[in-house]
Amino acid sequence: MFRTSILLGLIVLLGAESASADKVLLKDGRRLSGTAKKHKDRVDLTTDDGTKLSFPKDEVKRIIFESTTSPRELVEMYDTFEDLIAPAMGLLEPEQREFSKQTRTAQRRRDPYSGSRTVEWEWGRAREPVSSDKFVDDWVRYAAHFKAVAKTRAFKRHMRPRRGKKSLAEFAHYPPEELEELGLSLRDAIEAVKDTFEYAETADRAVGSIRGGELEHDRKIARAKNRARLMDANKQATSEEKALARARIQRLIDKKEVSHNARKLSADNAVNQVASSRIVAIRQLSEFRRLLEEVFEPAGSAPSATP
Repeated sequence: MFRTSILLGLIVLLGAESASADKVLLKDGRRLSGTAKKHKDRVDLTTDDGTKLSFPKDEVKRIIFESTTSPRELVEMYDTFEDLIAPAMGLLEPEQREFSKQTRTAQRRRDPYSGSRTVEWEWGRAREPVSSDKFVDDWVRYAAHFKAVAKTRAFKRHMRPRRGKKSLAEFAHYPPEELEELGLSLRDAIEAVKDTFEYAETADRAVGSIRGGELEHDRKIARAKNRARLMDANKQATSEEKALARARIQRLIDKKEVSHNARKLSADNAVNQVASSRIVAIRQLSEFRRLLEEVFEPAGSAPSATP
């Protein structure tokens, strides 16, 4: 992970205690900074020296809101955030296969011009499915890591870009002008992480429905078997009625198999979506770290002062 000790150069470069300020660009060319507040018909601005100004809406060209988070706070929050999501994001998704082994087949080909013979190997995979119970159990344990992270206050805070509330999302949506690219990268990373957690929740429900669907079908089959036994014991029941009762059992069994396969397919698609989203999120987080290193590099390469 990209730790705080390495990022001290970022703090030195930008100033650890520098306060961010909103920018108000007026149509007459003036550019003012301070704390801006947008109203329906006007824009209020409190400048850095405490002066309060107000401008009609039609005189304002643009408002650039900036995060109140300092570089030091950004670094500390990001390090904490990485540690927070690591137990979930660092795990591989359980597969619907227990193991796979490579097999190879040889294809002999003859060159029509030289007459020489060559052997080309084609590699394939032979997979054996695991039981539904094992697949569901593995996913219950896997999803528990995402649930544990998602319910923490820190995770929820960093996912919400609430103006004036210090968080990664707040910095990502209101970055200082000189760090706009860094803010956009952080926004992409946060959105990717958010998507992964949401897909994991969806996949957990889809996987859980496999077992829930089986239990519901088993109850229906059990009731049908019980009625069939009562029908067989009923001397007044005709052979046709008994045959229909047995046929109903088979129809329910077939319906259970079709439903089971459909639920497994849905769960498998949801699991694959989690895997793809997690890879995207990891890439986005890595890209954000790379940009942090680029910001750090000028400070790290600056020559030290000598007496």
